[in-house]
Amino acid sequence: MAKERLKNPRARLFVALDLPEMVRAAIEAWGRNELSDDALRPVRREALHVTLAFLGYLPEEEISRLAPIVESSSGPAPRIELGEPVA
Repeated sequence: MAKERLKNPRARLFVALDLPEMVRAAIEAWGRNELSDDALRPVRREALHVTLAFLGYLPEEEISRLAPIVESSSGPAPRIELGEPVA
């Protein structure tokens, strides 16, 4: 299995919306204040996003085939309104 991974590296591929910096900062601050359980680990601010579709754990060679498909589907981001967070 390890030899196969070296020959055919894989990547977790997904389509996501980036969040505005102001929203990322607010989520980070909320997590710092509300998520105090040591079993939880905060997500880095730069990694916060909204996943629209998880494409899978696929061979890296698939990226060049899938990228044009995803890019051709792009458009303006939809308006999203979030309710109050729940810890």
